[in-house]
Amino acid sequence: SEARRVVRVTTTTFIAETYVMPRLPGFWALHPGVEVALSPSPAKIDLARDGFDMAIRALSDGWVEAPDEEIRPLCRSQVIAVCAPSLAASGLAPQDMPWVIGADNHLDLAEVAGTGLDVSRLKRVEVGSPHLEMSACRQGLGAGTATEIICRADLEAGRLVRLPLSGLPVVTYAAVLPRGPRRPVVEAFAGWLQTI
Repeated sequence: SEARRVVRVTTTTFIAETYVMPRLPGFWALHPGVEVALSPSPAKIDLARDGFDMAIRALSDGWVEAPDEEIRPLCRSQVIAVCAPSLAASGLAPQDMPWVIGADNHLDLAEVAGTGLDVSRLKRVEVGSPHLEMSACRQGLGAGTATEIICRADLEAGRLVRLPLSGLPVVTYAAVLPRGPRRPVVEAFAGWLQTI
C-alpha cells in the first residue's frame, strides 16, 4: 500500500534543510516512489509511540545507545562559532559581540562557555525560534554556534564567517531507529543516510 512507502523521520530543521534535503534526489533516484516525510523538531521524542520510523540527531560525545534504540553514526561535525562578515569587521571581540542564543538554550550557552567567554556578560539576542537563529546570524544581529555541516553553504557563499574560538565540541550525527523489525523502505533510507 502507499502508506507503507512513506518513511517518517524526525530531525531538527537545520539537519533537514542543510544535510538531508539537498541529497534527497539521490535517494529518490535509487528508490522511486518512496516518500520521505521529514518532521523538523528539536524535541527528543519516543519514536515508536509517536509513529516515526527514525530520527536523525546530533549526539554529544559519550552518547550511549538506549535498550530500545539502534544508533547508526553518520558523520562527525565540529561545532563552530560564526557571524556575518559585517559583525566580524566591526572590531568587536567575540566577548563583546551580541550572541543569538535563546533564553532556554542551555546547550548553546554551555558550548560558548567552553570557549572561555564569560556567558554571564554576553549580550544575548533572542529571536524566538531556533530556525531563525542562523538567519539572525546571517543578518548581522549576533554571533552563534552551529555545526560546520549546518554552516558550510553560508561559509562558502560568504554569508557567514568563522570566529577564531576554540574549545567547542564535536558532535556525531546519527540515525536512531527503534529496535526490532522494520519495513524494507525504512532500512533502505537508513542505509542510504550512511552513504551521504
